[in-house]
Amino acid sequence: MAEQKVALVTGASSGIGRASAARLHEAGYRVFGTSRSANAPGLDGVTMLELDVTSDASVGACVGTVMEQADHVDLLVNSAGYGLFAAGEETNLEEAQAIFEVNVFGVLRMCRAVLPGMRERGSGRIINISSGAGIVGVPFEALYSATKFAIMGMTESMRVELQPFGVQVCTVDPGFTRTGFEESGRLPAEPIAAYDEGRESFLKAVEKLFATGLDPDDVARAVVHVARQKSPAAHHSVGADTIQAELGRRFAPRNMLERIVADRFGQ
Repeated sequence: MAEQKVALVTGASSGIGRASAARLHEAGYRVFGTSRSANAPGLDGVTMLELDVTSDASVGACVGTVMEQADHVDLLVNSAGYGLFAAGEETNLEEAQAIFEVNVFGVLRMCRAVLPGMRERGSGRIINISSGAGIVGVPFEALYSATKFAIMGMTESMRVELQPFGVQVCTVDPGFTRTGFEESGRLPAEPIAAYDEGRESFLKAVEKLFATGLDPDDVARAVVHVARQKSPAAHHSVGADTIQAELGRRFAPRNMLERIVADRFGQ
């Protein structure tokens, strides 16, 4: 009888992370999900653990608990993250550092925690949840886009580094998804009045785009599909928005792409 595979999913209290944890359980994985809150709602068949991805100690304790209970991790899904709706100039350094701490350094902490075991076993897979904003820069998401571009690059580098050890790394890149992201996204602490009109137009545009976006379960199904693939590609676009962004990045003249992006986001 084949050994049951073990998955660890960050950000599993809501949205894409929660849907992915549920789908992986349905697919036969033993699933550990994480949340910053110890009082996060439970999920049938999923062991929920408290985790702050910005803390080395919290990451170590979380992965240590998984190792104690399950002995190993076959699959890590890095889904924890948040948005910041601000122009680059009106994003102060504290805000910039904070979003990188979660969206990038949190991913790195989790990878560093599980990779020694994966390398020792000679197998393992890491799926980083990125975004269309990691393919084409989005206005008024300057630092969020920067974090997702960073995840794309980090993933591509680590894929090559880890191939000799049998560990595969890739991204799943959803378009607009109905997760409440637009409601939970943070606004600048020090807004600049010159950007007010552009920011408001952006917020109105994304409200409509999210309202008609993907269901989190659509993304979760893609996560399971990628988890099961023998040799997954580096990046996996989910939804028309991200596919269009990828095609635009590859084939459209830069000035045309910028005009399309500006129009799409009300600029």
